[in-house]
Amino acid sequence: MTLGRVVPTEEVWGAVLQALLLSAPRWLMLLYPIGSIYSLARRAMKDKQSEPQGMTLPAKVAVAIFGIVAAGNPFSGTNRGTIDGFTVMSANVQAFTDGARELEAFVGEIGVDLFLQIEMRAIEVPGMTKVSDNYNTGLAIPSHGMGIYCSEDIDCVGEVTENFGTATCGMPMSLVRVNSEVCVMGLHVPPPAPFCALGVEPYVTEMLRYIDDGLISQDWGPCQAGDPIVVAGDLNGVPGGYGYRALIDSGLNDPQAGAGIWASTWPAGGGWPNLPVFRLDHVFSGQGVTVSGISRKSLPKSDHKALIFSIGVQ
Repeated sequence: MTLGRVVPTEEVWGAVLQALLLSAPRWLMLLYPIGSIYSLARRAMKDKQSEPQGMTLPAKVAVAIFGIVAAGNPFSGTNRGTIDGFTVMSANVQAFTDGARELEAFVGEIGVDLFLQIEMRAIEVPGMTKVSDNYNTGLAIPSHGMGIYCSEDIDCVGEVTENFGTATCGMPMSLVRVNSEVCVMGLHVPPPAPFCALGVEPYVTEMLRYIDDGLISQDWGPCQAGDPIVVAGDLNGVPGGYGYRALIDSGLNDPQAGAGIWASTWPAGGGWPNLPVFRLDHVFSGQGVTVSGISRKSLPKSDHKALIFSIGVQ
């Protein structure tokens, strides 16, 4: 873990290596149950009298259970409790593919109250009002797009910001004030790609200007100073990386902190293998709000899994 944090991430190779090093410990825990199953299989196939001395059966079972538990809790962040709020879907929808109508219909059928679209693909979503977008602002490439969609069940005011990062690879943020009581911020941190990796720090720095102790520290777009805050989106970084640690240090909480490998969201298809290994998509909660009921859902032709969750104001 320590080595992963000191790897230079200003280059593509460093960002990729850091993600591997920080994600590997949880995945390596699966070697314990795999090893135990292998050992038990060998024991079943051999004559018990000729079997060499080793761990007892209870010890092997205990080791297997330890590995499974250490890999992560699949129920972390999923407990809905008695939350009375609204539902959100944050999704990197993969701009470099077709099927916009298919995606629009799919999102409409899910029926969330707030849809934060990362990258430009869906234009109109059935049953939802497009509150703000940057689709017609002369995007350098469609992956720099963002859109905010709300249902009629909530009152929301939204704004997609200007780009932050570098001149060659800046990304926007989305800001939504829901029911005049909570600010939801959508992220798309510049990815670890050529000309983009250097944009991570200025993007995160800009965002942190407006967050203090888990609250909005000053008016920003529709959000007002003192608003509780929820941050969600594509961090293009894994737990323990720079962006993740910066958000935690700002007073935000990670409701999926114990989920481990079960919270992985990329790659999930869309031209990549459908085998999520890295948690690139995150949701964070600040003071005065509860985030619960977190689930991950595959979207048509997207390489990221979408995050669906509920927000309740305490």
